[in-house]
Formats: sequence, structure tokens, C-alpha cells
Amino acid sequence: MRKILLGNSDIQVSTQGLGCMGMSEFYGEAEPLNAYQVLKEAISLGVNFFDTADMYAYGENERLLSEILSQHPAREELIIATKCGIVRDKSQPTARHIDNSPEYIKASCDRSTLRLNTHIDLYYLHRVKDDKQSIKLAMQAMAELLSEGKIRAVGLSEVSAENILFAHDCLLTYTQGRQGLSAIQTEYSLLSRDVERNGVLDTCQQLGISFVAYSPICRGLLSGAIQSKDDLVVTDFRQNLPRFNQENLAHNNQFTQALAQLAQANNCTAAQLSLAWLSKHRTNVISIPGTKRIEYLRENVAAAAISLSQSDYQHLTELSDAFIVKGERY
Repeated sequence: MRKILLGNSDIQVSTQGLGCMGMSEFYGEAEPLNAYQVLKEAISLGVNFFDTADMYAYGENERLLSEILSQHPAREELIIATKCGIVRDKSQPTARHIDNSPEYIKASCDRSTLRLNTHIDLYYLHRVKDDKQSIKLAMQAMAELLSEGKIRAVGLSEVSAENILFAHDCLLTYTQGRQGLSAIQTEYSLLSRDVERNGVLDTCQQLGISFVAYSPICRGLLSGAIQSKDDLVVTDFRQNLPRFNQENLAHNNQFTQALAQLAQANNCTAAQLSLAWLSKHRTNVISIPGTKRIEYLRENVAAAAISLSQSDYQHLTELSDAFIVKGERY
């Protein structure tokens, strides 16, 4: 697995990482023993970039990662990204609120560090309040965490181009020009291309910020494996996502069918073709497909070796341009 420099940092990350959220929650029941095997296999395949958050299973996902970290002989070879900013209450599992206050950020960093039992390489604000004063104070807190050596790089998730620029400038100011934002994380796939139109990708490119694409297979939709809601267990949160209601799913799978035909011609899977398109589309994009299964992990990692021809890339882009996806992301 090829490695690249994470934007505005000295951190080397694999061009494909691993989203760990589904190992603990949201996509059916957690399977810790299986998750350990997937994480070990990912490391053996050259993946060194692992993405978690404090809200995933109320911190249990971070604890899961710490088990693997404790067994790995060279911690410095593994890059751990985690997030704070979305607050959950176990008594109301579906409720969410955003906290970007400096006090919360620092306390959350300490809690995540304890659960992970190590420092944090990349620390994100999971959601960002659209308020300049709030962003300014949050970046000041992040700069202090950098200076204290508790984190190595700063990122934001699901944020506008305007707020990326503002936060980047604030962080540069507070670090006296030494470090700006390193990563922006947002959903990005053949069926989720808003970041191309709203200036987010271009802003990242201009500022030297890496773009981390989560759900690059559109939460499994682009694999073609989900033909009906009956294919999802009742505890799978996709049961309640608009793109996966039966009417919208039937429509959206028309794109997946066209994708599968092109994949067959390229001797790969639809999921692999989706990842290959993403890596060819922009040079600063790092994808973090998530999975709980070793066979899917191996399939995803193998996509890094696919050399997509310019004609196939153009054909895929045109198919995506012409297709109107039904249903919002959330």
C-alpha cells in the first residue's frame, strides 16, 4: 500500500485507510473478535490509517483500537484519527448535539487518549458550528493540544469551504504559522459529489489539506449487494436513511447495475471500481472504506492496484454526472 504525506504535517498515511465505526455500532451487532482479525489483516496488508471517534459506541470503538495498538510492536507506524464534537446520551441513543467549546475539546481529547492508551495523530472536530467565534476558540484549543504534544494534526468533518478557510487561518495564527489544517473529512463517492460543487475539494487543494472520503462506496450501496431493505438487519441504521428506503433504493440501484457492467469488463467488483474512480479523480483524496469482514477488506485494499483507464474514468464520471440520486445522505 502506497503512502502519502497527510496535508500540512509530517505524517505518512496509506492512500486507503480503514473506517472503524461499523465494527462497534450502527451496522448491526458488534463482533469484537471478528473486528480484531480485520484490524490485524489491515495492518498486514499495509493499511496504517485508522479512523474512529469518541461517539462511536460511546468510546468502545476507541477501546477496540487500543487492543490492536497494544499488540503492535511499532506504534509509530500506525496513524490513529479520532474525533470529538458530537455529544450523545445513552438514555437517548438517537439524540445528538454539537459542542465545540475549548473546555469540551480538551476534556474529550484526554478521554480519547485514555481509551486509546496512546497519543492522537489526527484530531477532528466531528461537526463544526457555523459560527466564526466558536471556530476561533476551537482552533485555539486545538493549537494548545498541538503544542502540548497530545495531538499531531488537526482536521474538520462535514464543513463548508468558507469555514475551512477561516479555521485554517485561525490555526496558522495560533501556531505562529507552523501548522494549519491537515485534513477535511466528508462523505464522497460516485453518488455523493457535493464537495466538488460547493468548493470544499478545491479549497483543500489550494491550502494543501488532505481530503478524507468516508463512505466511498456509498455505505455499501455501490457494491450492488443491497437490493432490498430485507438485505439489512433490523439494527442497521441504513434502515432509516432516505437513500435506502425501498423506492429510492430501487432507483439508485439502476446506477449500481451500470457500474457492475463496467466492473465486469475490468475484471473487478463494483466496489473496487468505485474506489479506483475516487483515487484517480483527485490526487489529495484518501478513502476510508469501512468493513467488518476480512473478505471485503481484502477486496477494498486490492482496489489500490487497479489502474483505471482514462476512457473508463471518463465514462464513469459521465454516468455519475447524468444520474440523479434519490434520497438525502442522512
